[in-house]
Amino acid sequence: MRKKMKQLIGILLTLVMVLGQMPGMSLTAYANEWEGNPYASLVNTTNVITFDDKAWYLIEDNSTAADAGTVTLLAKECVDASPYDSGGSFVEYSSNPTVKNAVDTYYTNNISTAAKAVVSGSGMFLLTKDQARAITNAEVRMCSKASGAEANFWWLCSKGLSDGTAASVYGGDGNVYVNGASVTSARGVRPALKLNLSKVEFDSSTNTFSVAAPALDPVSYLDWDDDAKKLVEKTGDDACKEYTVVTTDTTAFEDGKWYVVSKDTPVSGRITVKGTVN
Repeated sequence: MRKKMKQLIGILLTLVMVLGQMPGMSLTAYANEWEGNPYASLVNTTNVITFDDKAWYLIEDNSTAADAGTVTLLAKECVDASPYDSGGSFVEYSSNPTVKNAVDTYYTNNISTAAKAVVSGSGMFLLTKDQARAITNAEVRMCSKASGAEANFWWLCSKGLSDGTAASVYGGDGNVYVNGASVTSARGVRPALKLNLSKVEFDSSTNTFSVAAPALDPVSYLDWDDDAKKLVEKTGDDACKEYTVVTTDTTAFEDGKWYVVSKDTPVSGRITVKGTVN
């Protein structure tokens, strides 16, 4: 019986090895391991990521393609200092503790309107203790002491061991302290956000995320009004549509591509010109 069992196990192991070597066959598929993924090598590293002219670390890659899924960015440094909750007891983050107001205020006042449009979810948030532990590089968890903080710690949104405590991370060495600190103590606010990859462009040479240009409909004819510094779309003998140009440097208008701001849709974008342009 034992001999037959060993033979069966041997056959199964051989089958596994053969399948693993067959082209197009894989026993394990990871969603973020698509060919050419520029994000995978940046996860949990101290390579600074730029988004909205601010410094971040990339801590989570949930992409399945260059323009699908999300990536999670953690602020490189604390953006504020705050008690977790001034009431004295731990409050779930979804129930609006004091620190959530600090996060939301920073997001409202410091993240640009264009950048907010590409953030996945409702805005910025604090990490949980599990998310912080998932950052395998302690240097990523490290940061400077926040101005106004009592010590170089930054808040997590997980409860500590008692009702009056919340977990935090020591910025000096990146250790996660799950026992927690008093929720009334002032500690650093270091938020994260998720980017919708379908709405951003990534420059791997500078590790910069920028808002992708919106898709504007191609036009049939554009005429340059040098006096008004405008492009006028000719849509018929009795109508036209005006575009205000971001730059008046006409040398930038080459290869049939023009940077414009639509009068009806006030966002920066790129449209492809079809036909003759004077």
